[in-house]
Amino acid sequence: MAHFAVIAGDLFWIDRTAQAAERRMRWQIARILEDLSLLESRLAGWDYARATFTQSEMLPADMSDAPARVLWKVLQMLDTHRRRLDARPPSLSAAKAAARP
Repeated sequence: MAHFAVIAGDLFWIDRTAQAAERRMRWQIARILEDLSLLESRLAGWDYARATFTQSEMLPADMSDAPARVLWKVLQMLDTHRRRLDARPPSLSAAKAAARP
């Protein structure tokens, strides 16, 4: 698609295809954060990702400011975290939920 946009000189599609990877990763990160919200019974947004992964790299204040390489790292870390939480035994999840005020 990008190839034909360059041939046609269509700036809209050149820009759109250049941002495609970032758009897909942002969408996927948002889906993973929704899953984490359900698994942990609390809201998980971009601030959750920033707080959770401060050891790895300082993340920008807004997800839209993050470049593709940073989004890819966040996506990998959040996915690993989601899988880890999802693999917990049900008794551990219930005990953790009951311990919350």
